[in-house]
Amino acid sequence: MTEKNHWQELLVFFRQDALIAGRHLRRPCPVPLPSVSLLEELRTLARHHGLLPLFHRHLLSSLALPETARPHPGQLPQDATAICPGCTEETLFQARWCCLPILTCRGATASIVWMLLGHMPGWQGFSFIGDPQPQASSLEAAITAQTAIGHDLQSPDYGFLAVTLQHPDEPPLTGGSLALSLALGMLLLDRGKRWPEGVYASGGLSVAGRIHNIAGEVLKYGRVGQDMKMLMYPDTGLLELIPDAKVVRCADLEQAVFALDCVQEGADAGKIILFRACLANPRLFLERFKSLPLGLLSFAAGRKLLARIGNERHRLFPVLGRCLADCHDDPERAAVIADLFSPEEISAIARQDSDEEALVAHRWCVSRIACANRNGAVADSRAWIDLAQTLEFSATKGVEKVDYANHAFVTARFNRYDFRPEPPGDFVECLDIEQRLYGIAQRDNRVLGAMYGTLAQNYGFCGPACRPQFADCIHKAEEAFGRKYRRESLRLLAYQIYSLLDGAQYSEAMKLLNRYLGTPAGGGPQQWIDAMLCLWRRPTEHTPFQTATVCRLLVELTHTGNLWPQPDWCRSLAAMLPGRLSHPWQLTACNLGQLFNAAGLHDQGAALLHRSVDACRAGGITMVPMALMPLAVLNDLYPGDAGIGSVCAEIVQKIRTSGLLHRPHFQPLMDATTPVQILEEVLADPGRYFPFSYR
Repeated sequence: MTEKNHWQELLVFFRQDALIAGRHLRRPCPVPLPSVSLLEELRTLARHHGLLPLFHRHLLSSLALPETARPHPGQLPQDATAICPGCTEETLFQARWCCLPILTCRGATASIVWMLLGHMPGWQGFSFIGDPQPQASSLEAAITAQTAIGHDLQSPDYGFLAVTLQHPDEPPLTGGSLALSLALGMLLLDRGKRWPEGVYASGGLSVAGRIHNIAGEVLKYGRVGQDMKMLMYPDTGLLELIPDAKVVRCADLEQAVFALDCVQEGADAGKIILFRACLANPRLFLERFKSLPLGLLSFAAGRKLLARIGNERHRLFPVLGRCLADCHDDPERAAVIADLFSPEEISAIARQDSDEEALVAHRWCVSRIACANRNGAVADSRAWIDLAQTLEFSATKGVEKVDYANHAFVTARFNRYDFRPEPPGDFVECLDIEQRLYGIAQRDNRVLGAMYGTLAQNYGFCGPACRPQFADCIHKAEEAFGRKYRRESLRLLAYQIYSLLDGAQYSEAMKLLNRYLGTPAGGGPQQWIDAMLCLWRRPTEHTPFQTATVCRLLVELTHTGNLWPQPDWCRSLAAMLPGRLSHPWQLTACNLGQLFNAAGLHDQGAALLHRSVDACRAGGITMVPMALMPLAVLNDLYPGDAGIGSVCAEIVQKIRTSGLLHRPHFQPLMDATTPVQILEEVLADPGRYFPFSYR
């Protein structure tokens, strides 16, 4: 509702039906305060109908609006601020506020009483102000609620003040079922959060935080059932009478806080039961981890679970191994469990009598190699490669050995910038075996498809001269994946787009991008960005790479004069960047920085280029040289900047001394005499140093 509509409607109701006006005043103010003249007219009408005290409380509830919509000091009438005795106007505006829906029953009728709750600086304890004062049972429940959350408060020197959006002549609140809502509201205010829309809670509390049974469950549910997102009730209630997934039963305050946090993070109330079950069971959590929101681990229950998994990691080793294999292509997710075992521990496990343990140990090594490859951490990858090579047993002669050879290929060549057509011997051996097995079985083969995909990348990094071999491997990979692993073949489209871009075949690249994103043939930048916004609402392991491919193509089209990037496109794409830029996000940030600059948004462009530099420097050794690309663009924009030259010199020194990179690839840069020479060389021919998918 707009500001004008709300106050104009209220004006009409005052003139035509004061009863309806009163109903509106009993709800929180949804919009900023009106003009002084309209406010005075409304006050006059409210006084005429005997609704002035309720009108003042309605105005006071505007303090709970978001920061940009809250009233300013001096804007609230003095009669409204006088509702809070002992509070100066300064204190009212320093406080945090929220509006809580309190579910009540009177006879056979349930209703919602809204309560304005304030988190007051310099205030002691909990106080209800204004009439009607709640009955003793509700006052006791409020004190119990504050006591129950006392140890969780971040600002213990703040107190709480509450006023109901009721007329002073109305019946007071009674009973203890408001305790749960009050406790949750106080915790939210203490954390600087607002009460989420469509969420209700009703339950008594003990000082220890246990949620007690209440009366009128069915009545209260009937009052809010159609509009609610979630209703929290005690777990001791009449479960069979309300079979609604949006009714979440909570045994204690910790469970209720968890449920509230989940809803605030955008989770569907129906999933909270699953989330709670996973956080209570390490094995179930690890089995479902790939599809669970990472935000669960920031909750107290999530932190407890991680500690428990760490303590029980040897017992959970088989399921941990499967979990890491499932999420090795998600750096943030894999990092949660990847460091639970050192190479020494894995070596000890592999040398036990059990073949199953040894097999899981080998799989763990392969997953750690894959994780390190994604982060460009060649040293870490080599440590796990060395360990995997020592684990010689019969179980490694199947899929595990092939996966190992595939990931080791990436470490030895791509991540070291050692680009040459001939694949390693052990990879060729495994590929030959898989190809013969495929010829016999004639079944869709994920492993063989992945191997041909890796080989296609190898030829892609070697440039347009190897285009025929690249195309042949893409065809064989598609054939091996078949229908069963069609989703796996999606990344092959990205490889083909990068190969076409390196060959300056932009029209063909645009056609393939439409296939990659699922956009109509002939689609252009606006359709690509719209598609990315849709994909980003339900991201998969492909989404970061789809975003990177879109940005790379837009940059290529811009550099060749075929496109003039629009500011709105740039902002939409930049909004997708995560807080931590793991691969390939550092490349996306670099390309976005160039798009912003081309669109005339130089400050934002420079900021993105600096983010890319920082991400590359913080990443593994493979990512470190990539910092030269954003540095080269920054040097072109801000020539003579000593800081840019200093970072460039640092990067080249790391290339020179790391011992992990293929130095001949960077030899012209190491032969250059100044940072400016280095960056000008990179800017002039970025594909020479960062071919295929490395820019």
